[in-house]
Amino acid sequence: MKPVVYTYPSFIGNFTGLSEYPLWIARYNAAVPPDNASGWTRWAFFQYSDGSAGGGLPSGTRRVSGISGPVDLNEFDGTIEQLKERYKKKKEPQKEGTNMDKKDANAIIEKYLKPAWGAATIPSDKKEIGRLADQLRAASGQPRQNV
Repeated sequence: MKPVVYTYPSFIGNFTGLSEYPLWIARYNAAVPPDNASGWTRWAFFQYSDGSAGGGLPSGTRRVSGISGPVDLNEFDGTIEQLKERYKKKKEPQKEGTNMDKKDANAIIEKYLKPAWGAATIPSDKKEIGRLADQLRAASGQPRQNV
């Protein structure tokens, strides 16, 4: 299974080389996802509300029965059957240990995450970029650096 790239329009330009992966785009102030997604021809998921801003359900609310408080609202680009098929658990077990080449992980960190970290001005964005870099390191058997 491939990872999914989650981002928002003003930050998506940092990930143009990752367009082989499915895109989950967040855009709260619009009813539709952006037309041009910097390298992606189509989105897989569209988050149109963070629970406090953006669109609502057909009922006009951002609440889901059984959950207290507002919730993120997302749309999948396909049918429920396609969603289940694409993201169902595979029958063959995952290999133990690393599942990503160290060279590939370091290339992604150097080419995409380090420049994004340098351009980020919000501390929480820097923290998230560091977390993503550590996920790549862990997947390739390297020690985490941002603990």
